[in-house]
Amino acid sequence: MFKSSTRLAFTLMTVLFRVRDAIWPPEVSLRELGLMQGHTLLDFGCGPGSYSIAGARLVGPAGRIYAVDINPLAVKRVQKAATRRSLGNISAIGGTTRRKSHHAALTSRSCTMSFTSWTAPPP
Repeated sequence: MFKSSTRLAFTLMTVLFRVRDAIWPPEVSLRELGLMQGHTLLDFGCGPGSYSIAGARLVGPAGRIYAVDINPLAVKRVQKAATRRSLGNISAIGGTTRRKSHHAALTSRSCTMSFTSWTAPPP
């Protein structure tokens, strides 16, 4: 029951974010925040990846996106979206940044910008 309710909640959240993105396109918001070619963005609580995908396009191949989410469904969604769009500048990171491999990657490189949008505590 827990897994199916989690999947349903994630699906509903994804629909809500699509509506949000139609009204307030992520590309516009990220440009207004100053994200440019070559920057590095930490998208904390990335959800289905609207801002991660938009950010990857804006920063280009010289930039980097770290898409972090505690929900494994979100991480899978971002990975699939990046692969489908041939965006090799996105690292989708699950769980927390406390895992040594991810923590080292995030602390040994500076991020130009960190971003979070509509995050909610886990159930």
